[in-house]
Amino acid sequence: MSAAIDLTKLVYFDTKEIIALLKISQATLWRYRDQDINPFPKAIWLGKNVYLETEVMTWLLANRR
Repeated sequence: MSAAIDLTKLVYFDTKEIIALLKISQATLWRYRDQDINPFPKAIWLGKNVYLETEVMTWLLANRR
């Protein structure tokens, strides 16, 4: 028995939504992705770059100040 994940039920943010949510520039988003320690989650290509909501929220909790 295979446990398939239904990708239509997952919540995604696109790059513009991430930039607005974090109130950062696109360059800052790329810097966050290039960090050595706790980098920002990698984008998934689904016709455009998207980020899983759960990964983004986990990253935010780990990086709150």
